[in-house]
Amino acid sequence: LPDWVDARKMADKHVELTGYIPLAKLDRLDKVTQGDPGALFVTANFSVDDAHHRWLKMRVEHRLLIECQRCLDGYHHPIELEFEVMLVRDDDIAKIVPRHVEPVVLEEDKVNLWDVLVDEILLELPKVSQHDLDECRGSQSYETGPGGQEVSEEVTDVENPFSVLAALKKK
Repeated sequence: LPDWVDARKMADKHVELTGYIPLAKLDRLDKVTQGDPGALFVTANFSVDDAHHRWLKMRVEHRLLIECQRCLDGYHHPIELEFEVMLVRDDDIAKIVPRHVEPVVLEEDKVNLWDVLVDEILLELPKVSQHDLDECRGSQSYETGPGGQEVSEEVTDVENPFSVLAALKKK
């Protein structure tokens, strides 16, 4: 799948693109994945509605290899994403679109499909990535709450270091 496309022409012709994007070429996504050698299979549909607004609808399914924050091992996190964005010519138009619509500003009528896709995937990923508890090697050492090990509180008398000053003040 190409990175830059002429979105205006494609939307006017209601073009559908399908293809693969190698994960190694998605710069910002490689910071959260663990060297996944695969490729994303992506479908991109361009369209124009009755009000002459141009739209891009994308769909991707994949299992990204990301790092578990508990045990630091990699695990496959499923991504099943379908989203739609409005293609706008400039920031002024982007400011007036309804709140429920995600605008993407075109650069000379072109859009970078890869950047739009990476933005949406990063929003979809968990803030703290973790295995399921029964699969994680680190889960035993970080277990808290009911059922965890009891913590015994041992109170020891420690001499206050300022007690000497308090005795001097009384004199």
